[in-house]
Amino acid sequence: MKRITDFALSLLMIGLSLVGYETVALAQSRLKPLSTTIRVPDSSAEKPGGLRAHTNIRYLTWQGVPATPEASGPPYPGYFYESPASIACIYGLQPQVPGCNPNVVSANPAGGGRAIAIVDAYDDPDAHADLSIFSAQFGVEPIGSPSFTVVYAPFGGTSPGSCTGSATKPAVDPTGGWELEESLDIEMAHSMAPAAKLYLVEAQSNAWADLLCAVTVAGKLVAKAGGGEVSMSWGAGEPAYFSAQYPKQTSMDPVFTQRGVVYFASAGDSPGTLFPSTSPNVVSAGGTTLSTDATTGDFLVEKVLNK
Repeated sequence: MKRITDFALSLLMIGLSLVGYETVALAQSRLKPLSTTIRVPDSSAEKPGGLRAHTNIRYLTWQGVPATPEASGPPYPGYFYESPASIACIYGLQPQVPGCNPNVVSANPAGGGRAIAIVDAYDDPDAHADLSIFSAQFGVEPIGSPSFTVVYAPFGGTSPGSCTGSATKPAVDPTGGWELEESLDIEMAHSMAPAAKLYLVEAQSNAWADLLCAVTVAGKLVAKAGGGEVSMSWGAGEPAYFSAQYPKQTSMDPVFTQRGVVYFASAGDSPGTLFPSTSPNVVSAGGTTLSTDATTGDFLVEKVLNK
């Protein structure tokens, strides 16, 4: 599945990206007004029963985008989607250029260090291929083995964060939503901290037991690499979760205590609170959108997502 061109030129992603030593909410694509539709994949729906987590991702499709705009971009004249360079300009990861116009700025972030582990559910079979296409399209430093590693976590055990059995390749999410989340997460993490070692830790499913096992695996990998961050762009509402498999939050909090590791989790795209972002051992990262002048493409203001 070749999806990177769609990400860059045809989708508005409202979600969370966590990168080495910076927390950057993925920005709103910046386009002239077109006929648009906001879509929420099934993977982002709150799951009944509290036994499964959901992604925090939405995308915007619109009419009027040329069929093959990548032939002359990015940047592509008239379409003000964000790029790694424009985000670096806005957040001060590179010297700021007035307006931070994505069709003008070209300096991508540099640096980063130690390790970042992205934890998601299911297998993204095209993760490295997508990351390579994304990096080439936006002029980001390429990454390959051993700097980028996909790790399969075992099934979750009976206690929070425990694992059981041997690790095997997870199934592919039949909805495709978790693949979308995984590719988005690793692309933004690498583009914001290209020198950091990057792990994609895939849980066997989006069941809490499996995801918390994957978090344990991720924490150990990051610690062994010298420290860094674990990113979790998923969660579920507290009432549903805490009344289900693990009824007390205090039983889950120790999962996020690996020495030398900072844990980040998405606060979500809708009103309410999500675990694990509510854990006292986790940094809760809220999303923002970047507003721009629809004619010039110049940055105007950053807004917090409506919670």
